[in-house]
Amino acid sequence: MSGGRWSVPDDIEVGKGGISKRNIEWFEKKLTEADNLFKKGEALLEKIYGDASNGHTIFKCERKGDGREPPEPRAVAIGPYHRNCKNQLKFDDDYKLEITRFMAKYCSLDTKKYLNEMEENEEAVRSCYDKDLSEWSSAEFQMMLLLDSSFILFVIDGFRMRSLEPDYHYVEYMALHLDVREHSEPIKLDLLTVDNQIPFFTIRILLGCFSQDGAIWEEPIEELALCCFDDLWPIKNEEQVLEQDLGKKRNEEQVSEKERKEEQATNTRVPLFLEEQETPLFLEVEEMNRGAPGQFHHLLHLFHWSRIPKEGYQMDHEDRGSRDALQLYIPSATELKKSATKFKKKHSGSSLNIAFNRGLTSVSGVISIPVLQLYDYSKPIFRNLIAFEATPTNSVLCFTAYAACMSCVLQREDDVKLLRERGIVASTNYKDADIVKFFEELNKEIEGVEMPETLRKLYTDVMDHHNSRISKWWGDFMLQFCPNFWVGLSLVAAILIFILSFLQAFSGMLSYYRPKTINDFTQKLAAVVIPQYRQI
Repeated sequence: MSGGRWSVPDDIEVGKGGISKRNIEWFEKKLTEADNLFKKGEALLEKIYGDASNGHTIFKCERKGDGREPPEPRAVAIGPYHRNCKNQLKFDDDYKLEITRFMAKYCSLDTKKYLNEMEENEEAVRSCYDKDLSEWSSAEFQMMLLLDSSFILFVIDGFRMRSLEPDYHYVEYMALHLDVREHSEPIKLDLLTVDNQIPFFTIRILLGCFSQDGAIWEEPIEELALCCFDDLWPIKNEEQVLEQDLGKKRNEEQVSEKERKEEQATNTRVPLFLEEQETPLFLEVEEMNRGAPGQFHHLLHLFHWSRIPKEGYQMDHEDRGSRDALQLYIPSATELKKSATKFKKKHSGSSLNIAFNRGLTSVSGVISIPVLQLYDYSKPIFRNLIAFEATPTNSVLCFTAYAACMSCVLQREDDVKLLRERGIVASTNYKDADIVKFFEELNKEIEGVEMPETLRKLYTDVMDHHNSRISKWWGDFMLQFCPNFWVGLSLVAAILIFILSFLQAFSGMLSYYRPKTINDFTQKLAAVVIPQYRQI
């Protein structure tokens, strides 16, 4: 086939006499030739799913093209990627060993059992990392998992139940706990660094290595971990609820589904990287990211799930790379005000869910934004969450969409001032200029990223309202005559006084003309009625 047309051999005659027997034989031969659709489809699917098809869940962050360095831990290194961190870490392997020794000595932690479990699951754990870890021997790798999971469990337990505190060894416990408390903020930020992670199931396995008379496993490990981050903004979305029974049911369904697919795979030619999965990634990933129990990859994944809205901001993997990253845009807050767009503080749901609604008359619009609270730790948290959303295993781009939207709304200090007056921007140590700069820098992290349909619809609705003539007319009128509440109140009062004055004048006019009208009517009535009465 050349230029969209079939290449017909020279010895095949094509004329007006119809299709000859020789032509039919040649065409049938073409239909039976081998094709390369399998390899082509496999290559396209591999391009769509990328490294996610290999089961990786923890990805090493690299330096950006403009020279920006990826986030690095400041207090503790977790996992294999930051063992040679340039920062001097307070909680090194020696300190983790003290914690592990304490848990083994006073809390009945069976370290041998854990190491045996890690030996059995070593291949699965290694496959979670996207980089080659051949420099780590099996013994070193298993010991690293023991020390790191012990440290994480000690930290998250210390901020919640303190079940690891022995009855008769309070002093020994506090010797470790007070150090952790003193450096709690950098520790929490390190535990939320995108490539400073170990698989979540390794921490769950550690729970099963304590003696059965302990109480630490009475509360779900996910809930225990989330309580550790309760003091960090964005706050937890209360609509996101852990359902342990749902996880058990889902695992049973996956087993039966896997058996069915294995039987089907013997009769059909299915690419190996899809055949090994229990369900195709693009179908499974939404449920994973919405928080199916047992499917959290690591602590950052759990934290991300707990902060995002229950619905929306989904990004299908087929969309990634299949369409251009359009430059979506909405005007700033002060510009939107010119089209009768109001800003309202949102009180419920996720701290990231921005919504737009038009009024009953469609003249004015309301953008509902949850309270914005920025602290010194906000930038590394957002950077890591945006980096996590860029990984192939994630499909919910909520933090990315939020950063994009807020960088449009808050372009100048006047925009921040407007939202602060509406109670949307909380009073923290961030000044108006700092908030603008915060979102400018975040916007660099998301350049060229395709946005989810939820944000596209929000932008479309806002721009349709902003470009409406009647909305612009009403917005100009309100800005000119009612620039603020007190001026608007004065205008209403003036209109009310004018109406009352007009009614008073009109009433006076009626009272002046009414008597004359009544007297004329009375005289005419008397002239008719009295003569008739006299005749009677």
